[in-house]
Amino acid sequence: MQQLAKKTFGSRALAVLLVSGGLLGISTGVILGLQLLAVSLLMILPVSMLLAVNLWAVVAGIALWRGTARGWKWGSICYAMQIPILAIHGASYEFFTGLALKLMGGEVDKHLSLQFGATFDFFSDITSTSLFYGINLLAVMALIYLRRSRPDRVPEAETEAQPEASV
Repeated sequence: MQQLAKKTFGSRALAVLLVSGGLLGISTGVILGLQLLAVSLLMILPVSMLLAVNLWAVVAGIALWRGTARGWKWGSICYAMQIPILAIHGASYEFFTGLALKLMGGEVDKHLSLQFGATFDFFSDITSTSLFYGINLLAVMALIYLRRSRPDRVPEAETEAQPEASV
């Protein structure tokens, strides 16, 4: 059974963002998936990835809300995945759940923007010529908060010493 580690206002606020954004991403993924799968069954892989990553964000958010050690770890990983934003010729990556404060460079309309929702873009297209890069400042702050505020590691349960057999 997972031991409770720590619950703080900040961790709970970040948990709410993970859960709300993840649920929004799942609902959007289901609607989009139904439309795309009607066109081509080949879309099952990207739709499955979209649903899986958002479901994982919900699970991580619930665990973080409960204050479990696993919640702090998964929450940190989930926010770390939300930091980079990148599009180079032929490929792009962006992921966020809940809220994103984007600081962008390259071929973009806005260099600073605030967005609510959920996005998972892991795309490869050789015809794409976009070039932009950036970071999600909210995810950076969330990761720093979770790493600095994380509870001390719960010591492993000490195993009972086995009596040694006499020869």
